[in-house]
Amino acid sequence: MGMFDYKNYDEEKSKSIFSNALNLVSHAQDVAKELPPGWKKISAKELDYDVKAGAYEARKALVGEHDTYGERGTFFGEKLEVLTAQVDISGQYDAQGKLVAIGIVFQGSRGAFGDIDSIIDFVASNARAMNDHGFSIEYPYLAFEKLLSAVANFAKQNGLTGENITITGASLGGMAVNGMADLSETRWGGSIRTPTTSDLYHQPYPRHKKS
Repeated sequence: MGMFDYKNYDEEKSKSIFSNALNLVSHAQDVAKELPPGWKKISAKELDYDVKAGAYEARKALVGEHDTYGERGTFFGEKLEVLTAQVDISGQYDAQGKLVAIGIVFQGSRGAFGDIDSIIDFVASNARAMNDHGFSIEYPYLAFEKLLSAVANFAKQNGLTGENITITGASLGGMAVNGMADLSETRWGGSIRTPTTSDLYHQPYPRHKKS
């Protein structure tokens, strides 16, 4: 078995999974300036997602200008207690422009709107230690229930399943990845079950929900 062999995938597929996860999270965390070749951000309009619903005034200006909450195509949490949660949604397209994969990247703690964002992120991260089987597992559902429903519908409309979705994240985003591994079979109608998940900052291999 090769170093990057993963589950029942062959060496080539395993390397591709790991490479995509690493490159996507590197871009989301500002380590890499560009997305991997063939990948581009998927907008709220493409997802038919009402990004303005529940948005606070400070973020509505960014919504109007960029169709997301951030200039780099980042979506923020949908509820007050997880408002600073951040996720990027990207798509991989083949030479004919057909969507062949989707990347969901949960970002780590940082203050896009100043120190207050970082403080709230810190509080959310501490919640894992205090209630590991509660808040930490439900974290991605609390933060992005509607957005991820839109992603699941978008994937289905394009003939994709959970096997075509890469889910990755760093730091606090890693907690969201682990939560997705637990939630994906029961939430969002099961449309994102058995995702290819990778918490790159906490463990060496992509984490998969056991069947």
